[in-house]
Amino acid sequence: MLSAFWQFTCVSSDEIRLDQSPAVVKRPGETVKISCGVGGVELTQTDSVLVKPGESFSISCVHSVELIQTGSTVLTPGQSLTLTCKVSGYSLTDSSYCTNWIRQPAGKTLEWIGAICGSGNTYYSEKLKSRFQVSRDTSSSTVTLTGQNMQTEDTAVYYCARHSQ
Repeated sequence: MLSAFWQFTCVSSDEIRLDQSPAVVKRPGETVKISCGVGGVELTQTDSVLVKPGESFSISCVHSVELIQTGSTVLTPGQSLTLTCKVSGYSLTDSSYCTNWIRQPAGKTLEWIGAICGSGNTYYSEKLKSRFQVSRDTSSSTVTLTGQNMQTEDTAVYYCARHSQ
C-alpha cells in the first residue's frame, strides 16, 4: 500500500507561503517535505499525516488573533461534551474567517472536527459529524463545540483555531 507522510508547520503571519516539492508518491516510512515560509524565513516542524490511496488531503495554515478556551473537562463514557472558545480581534460574522475545532489525542496527529464560518455555514469531518456540532453566539463572541456520547477514544486536547477563507 502506498501512502504519503507530510512534514509541515503553520505559522501566523501576513506573509505565508506554502512551498512543496513536485507531486510524488511515497512508500510508507518515506516523507515529503512541505513547509510554510514567513518573510523569507523557513520554519519546519516534523508532523505526519497518513494519506491513503484514493484519498485527498489539504493543509491550511491556521492562526488566531486571540482565542480563549475553557479549561480541562473530565467525562465518563456516554456523557456529552461542551467546550467554548471566546474570540477577540475579529467578528464571528466576518465572511473572511471560519473558526475551527481541532483535536489531538496523545501521541497522534491533529484531527479536524468542524468549523463555523462568518456566513453561519458549518462544515464537519465526515467521520465525526454525527456526534459533534459547532455553534456560535455572536453577542458574546463565543464558538461552542458540543459532542454527544463521548467515548474514551475521544480523549484529546481540543483546540479552536481561526483561518481565512
